[in-house]
Amino acid sequence: MEYGKSLKDTIADSIREDIILCTLKPGERLVEPKLSERFGISRTPIREAFRQLEGEGFIKIIPRKGAIVTEITPKDVDDLYLIAAKLEGLAAYLSAPYITPEDIAVMSRKNTELEKLQGQVVSRDYSFINNSFHAIFINKCQNERLIRILYSLSRQFDRFRNLAMTMTDKVDAAVLDHQSIIDAFGAKDAKLVEDLVYNHVLQSGERLKKLLLSKKS
Repeated sequence: MEYGKSLKDTIADSIREDIILCTLKPGERLVEPKLSERFGISRTPIREAFRQLEGEGFIKIIPRKGAIVTEITPKDVDDLYLIAAKLEGLAAYLSAPYITPEDIAVMSRKNTELEKLQGQVVSRDYSFINNSFHAIFINKCQNERLIRILYSLSRQFDRFRNLAMTMTDKVDAAVLDHQSIIDAFGAKDAKLVEDLVYNHVLQSGERLKKLLLSKKS
C-alpha cells in the first residue's frame, strides 16, 4: 500500500484504474467476495471504496444488486466535453501571454509525434502524447484552481478516450487542430487560441459520441 494512503483509497485507486483502462467495462458488476479475495481484506473498506467511486461517477450502487460500472451515454459525453471545452479554452486564453518559444517548440514536437500515428486507430500512445500537448498550456495558465479542476476531470477523460480505443476512432483530426492552436499561441492571439481549443475539445466529444451511437445501432 502506498505510504500515507488509507486502505479505502488504495482499493478505490485500483478499481478506478481498472475502469479507466476498460478492464472493468461499462455495465459490469463488481463482486464484493471476489474483490475481498483479490485484496485479501474484509468487505468494509471495499464498500467504503465503492461509495467514493460512486461519488466520482465511476460506479453506481443499486440496492440488492450491488455496484455496477456506470455506462457512458452520449449525454455524458456532451456534458463532460462542454465543461472541458469551456475550461480548457479559458486555460488557453490565460496562458497565451506566458507561452514561450520553447513551449511552442515542445508542442510542435508533440504534434509531429501525433502525425506519425495518422491513419491508425486511437491508442494509448496517442492519449499520452495528446495529454502532454494540452498540459503545456494548462500548466501555464497561472490559475492553480483551474489547473486542479482540469486535472480532476482528466481521469474521466482518460476513461472516455480509452473507451474510444476499443472502438474504431482515428487520430487524424487532432493534428490539424493542434497546428492551428500552435500558430495562434505563436501569434499571442489569446482570443483566437481560446476559440480554437474550445472547438477542438467539442469536436473530440462529437467524434466520441458518434462512436457510441454507431456501436448501439
